[in-house]
Amino acid sequence: MKKIAQIFTVLLTTGFGLFAQNVEKEPIPLNIGLYGPYVIQPGIKVGPAFGLKKWSLERGSRTKPASLFVSPQIGVFVRPKNHISYVINGDLGYKMKSGKSNFYMAASAGLGYLMTDQLLSTTIDLGSGDVVGKDRELRNYFLPTINFELGKEAQKKIGWFTKFSYSRKISSKVEDSAFFAVELGLKTMIKRNGK
Repeated sequence: MKKIAQIFTVLLTTGFGLFAQNVEKEPIPLNIGLYGPYVIQPGIKVGPAFGLKKWSLERGSRTKPASLFVSPQIGVFVRPKNHISYVINGDLGYKMKSGKSNFYMAASAGLGYLMTDQLLSTTIDLGSGDVVGKDRELRNYFLPTINFELGKEAQKKIGWFTKFSYSRKISSKVEDSAFFAVELGLKTMIKRNGK
Protein backbone atom coordinates (compact mmCIF):
# COMPACT_ATOMS: atom_id res chain seq x y z
CA MET A 1 0.00 0.00 0.00
CA LYS A 2 2.91 2.36 0.71
CA LYS A 3 4.27 1.80 -2.81
CA ILE A 4 0.87 2.61 -4.29
CA ALA A 5 0.80 5.84 -2.26
CA GLN A 6 4.32 6.80 -3.40
CA ILE A 7 3.49 6.12 -7.06
CA PHE A 8 0.25 8.08 -6.76
CA THR A 9 2.06 11.03 -5.16
CA VAL A 10 4.78 11.10 -7.85
CA LEU A 11 2.22 10.91 -10.67
CA LEU A 12 0.08 13.60 -9.06
CA THR A 13 2.91 16.08 -8.54
CA THR A 14 4.68 15.54 -11.88
CA GLY A 15 1.42 15.53 -13.84
CA PHE A 16 0.26 18.80 -12.34
CA GLY A 17 3.74 20.29 -12.74
CA LEU A 18 3.78 19.48 -16.46
CA PHE A 19 0.24 20.72 -16.87
CA ALA A 20 0.99 24.00 -15.09
CA GLN A 21 3.82 24.72 -17.56
CA ASN A 22 1.52 24.39 -20.58
CA VAL A 23 -1.47 26.54 -19.57
CA GLU A 24 -1.86 30.24 -20.25
CA LYS A 25 -0.11 32.60 -17.87
CA GLU A 26 -3.21 33.58 -15.91
CA PRO A 27 -3.49 33.85 -12.13
CA ILE A 28 -4.13 30.54 -10.36
CA PRO A 29 -6.81 30.31 -7.63
CA LEU A 30 -5.46 28.96 -4.34
CA ASN A 31 -7.92 27.45 -1.85
CA ILE A 32 -7.01 27.57 1.85
CA GLY A 33 -9.66 26.00 4.04
CA LEU A 34 -10.66 24.62 7.40
CA TYR A 35 -11.13 20.91 6.74
CA GLY A 36 -13.56 18.90 8.87
CA PRO A 37 -13.91 15.17 8.21
CA TYR A 38 -17.07 13.90 9.91
CA VAL A 39 -17.57 17.61 10.76
CA ILE A 40 -15.93 17.15 14.20
CA GLN A 41 -12.30 16.37 13.29
CA PRO A 42 -10.53 19.71 12.77
CA GLY A 43 -7.87 20.24 10.13
CA ILE A 44 -6.65 22.36 7.23
CA LYS A 45 -6.43 21.76 3.49
CA VAL A 46 -4.62 23.70 0.77
CA GLY A 47 -4.57 23.40 -3.01
CA PRO A 48 -4.57 25.33 -6.29
CA ALA A 49 -7.11 24.94 -9.12
CA PHE A 50 -5.86 24.84 -12.72
CA GLY A 51 -8.32 25.64 -15.53
CA LEU A 52 -8.40 23.06 -18.33
CA LYS A 53 -11.02 24.55 -20.65
CA LYS A 54 -13.45 27.50 -20.60
CA TRP A 55 -16.64 28.14 -22.58
CA SER A 56 -20.00 29.92 -22.26
CA LEU A 57 -23.51 28.50 -22.02
CA GLU A 58 -26.31 30.53 -23.64
CA ARG A 59 -29.56 30.48 -21.65
CA GLY A 60 -32.00 32.79 -23.42
CA SER A 61 -30.57 36.29 -23.12
CA ARG A 62 -28.14 35.24 -20.37
CA THR A 63 -24.63 33.89 -20.80
CA LYS A 64 -23.15 31.66 -18.10
CA PRO A 65 -19.39 30.96 -18.08
CA ALA A 66 -18.44 27.32 -17.50
CA SER A 67 -15.12 25.52 -17.17
CA LEU A 68 -13.32 22.27 -16.49
CA PHE A 69 -10.64 22.32 -13.78
CA VAL A 70 -8.18 20.09 -11.99
CA SER A 71 -7.19 20.65 -8.36
CA PRO A 72 -4.42 18.89 -6.39
CA GLN A 73 -4.74 19.26 -2.60
CA ILE A 74 -2.94 18.35 0.58
CA GLY A 75 -4.34 18.40 4.10
CA VAL A 76 -4.08 17.28 7.69
CA PHE A 77 -6.71 16.66 10.38
CA VAL A 78 -6.86 15.22 13.89
CA ARG A 79 -9.10 13.49 16.34
CA PRO A 80 -7.46 14.34 19.68
CA LYS A 81 -6.23 11.33 21.65
CA ASN A 82 -7.15 9.03 18.73
CA HIS A 83 -5.29 9.82 15.48
CA ILE A 84 -3.63 12.35 13.22
CA SER A 85 -4.29 11.93 9.50
CA TYR A 86 -2.74 13.24 6.30
CA VAL A 87 -4.53 13.38 2.95
CA ILE A 88 -3.36 14.08 -0.60
CA ASN A 89 -5.80 14.06 -3.48
CA GLY A 90 -6.62 15.42 -6.92
CA ASP A 91 -10.05 16.46 -8.23
CA LEU A 92 -11.33 16.83 -11.78
CA GLY A 93 -14.40 19.02 -11.92
CA TYR A 94 -16.96 21.12 -13.78
CA LYS A 95 -17.67 24.69 -12.66
CA MET A 96 -20.48 27.04 -13.72
CA LYS A 97 -20.76 30.73 -12.80
CA SER A 98 -24.04 32.56 -12.40
CA GLY A 99 -23.94 35.14 -15.18
CA LYS A 100 -21.73 38.18 -14.66
CA SER A 101 -21.35 37.66 -10.92
CA ASN A 102 -18.45 35.76 -9.38
CA PHE A 103 -20.68 33.20 -7.64
CA TYR A 104 -20.23 29.63 -8.83
CA MET A 105 -21.21 26.00 -8.27
CA ALA A 106 -18.90 23.09 -9.00
CA ALA A 107 -19.12 19.30 -9.02
CA SER A 108 -16.01 17.13 -9.07
CA ALA A 109 -14.69 13.60 -8.66
CA GLY A 110 -11.32 12.82 -7.15
CA LEU A 111 -8.77 10.20 -6.21
CA GLY A 112 -6.82 10.42 -3.00
CA TYR A 113 -4.56 8.77 -0.46
CA LEU A 114 -5.20 8.92 3.29
CA MET A 115 -2.55 8.01 5.89
CA THR A 116 -3.68 7.75 9.50
CA ASP A 117 -1.40 7.46 12.53
CA GLN A 118 -3.91 5.60 14.72
CA LEU A 119 -3.60 5.25 18.51
CA LEU A 120 -4.66 1.68 19.37
CA SER A 121 -4.04 1.56 23.12
CA THR A 122 -2.37 3.38 26.01
CA THR A 123 -0.45 1.72 28.86
CA ILE A 124 -0.78 3.40 32.27
CA ASP A 125 1.33 2.76 35.36
CA LEU A 126 -1.25 1.98 38.04
CA GLY A 127 1.11 3.04 40.82
CA SER A 128 1.76 6.58 39.54
CA GLY A 129 -1.01 7.08 36.96
CA ASP A 130 1.56 8.10 34.33
CA VAL A 131 1.30 7.06 30.70
CA VAL A 132 4.21 4.68 30.11
CA GLY A 133 3.49 3.58 26.54
CA LYS A 134 1.28 4.00 23.51
CA ASP A 135 0.59 1.40 20.84
CA ARG A 136 0.18 3.07 17.42
CA GLU A 137 -0.45 1.80 13.91
CA LEU A 138 0.04 3.54 10.55
CA ARG A 139 -3.01 2.87 8.35
CA ASN A 140 -3.18 3.59 4.61
CA TYR A 141 -6.34 4.10 2.57
CA PHE A 142 -7.29 4.68 -1.07
CA LEU A 143 -9.85 7.52 -1.12
CA PRO A 144 -12.08 8.04 -4.20
CA THR A 145 -14.37 11.05 -3.66
CA ILE A 146 -17.32 12.92 -5.10
CA ASN A 147 -17.59 16.62 -4.22
CA PHE A 148 -19.96 19.56 -4.44
CA GLU A 149 -18.67 23.12 -4.00
CA LEU A 150 -20.15 26.60 -4.04
CA GLY A 151 -18.56 29.96 -3.47
CA LYS A 152 -17.41 33.27 -4.85
CA GLU A 153 -14.37 33.54 -7.13
CA ALA A 154 -11.42 35.65 -6.04
CA GLN A 155 -10.82 38.55 -8.45
CA LYS A 156 -9.32 41.73 -6.98
CA LYS A 157 -10.41 40.71 -3.48
CA ILE A 158 -10.40 37.43 -1.59
CA GLY A 159 -13.19 34.99 -2.40
CA TRP A 160 -14.70 32.17 -0.34
CA PHE A 161 -15.91 28.58 -0.82
CA THR A 162 -17.78 25.76 0.89
CA LYS A 163 -17.15 22.17 -0.19
CA PHE A 164 -18.89 18.90 0.72
CA SER A 165 -17.17 15.57 0.03
CA TYR A 166 -18.24 11.94 0.27
CA SER A 167 -15.94 8.94 -0.09
CA ARG A 168 -15.12 5.38 0.89
CA LYS A 169 -11.94 4.60 2.83
CA ILE A 170 -10.60 1.52 1.04
CA SER A 171 -7.82 -0.56 2.61
CA SER A 172 -6.45 -4.07 2.25
CA LYS A 173 -5.95 -4.38 6.03
CA VAL A 174 -8.94 -2.55 7.53
CA GLU A 175 -12.63 -2.88 6.69
CA ASP A 176 -13.91 -0.25 4.22
CA SER A 177 -15.93 2.60 5.70
CA ALA A 178 -17.72 5.79 4.68
CA PHE A 179 -15.83 9.09 4.80
CA PHE A 180 -17.38 12.53 4.49
CA ALA A 181 -16.02 16.01 5.05
CA VAL A 182 -16.94 19.69 5.01
CA GLU A 183 -14.49 22.40 3.99
CA LEU A 184 -14.88 26.15 4.56
CA GLY A 185 -12.25 28.50 3.27
CA LEU A 186 -10.87 31.44 1.36
CA LYS A 187 -9.76 31.79 -2.25
CA THR A 188 -6.88 33.98 -3.32
CA MET A 189 -5.13 34.41 -6.65
CA ILE A 190 -1.48 33.50 -7.27
CA LYS A 191 0.01 35.71 -10.00
CA ARG A 192 2.22 33.87 -12.46
CA ASN A 193 5.37 35.17 -14.16
CA GLY A 194 4.85 36.39 -17.68
CA LYS A 195 1.38 37.87 -17.02
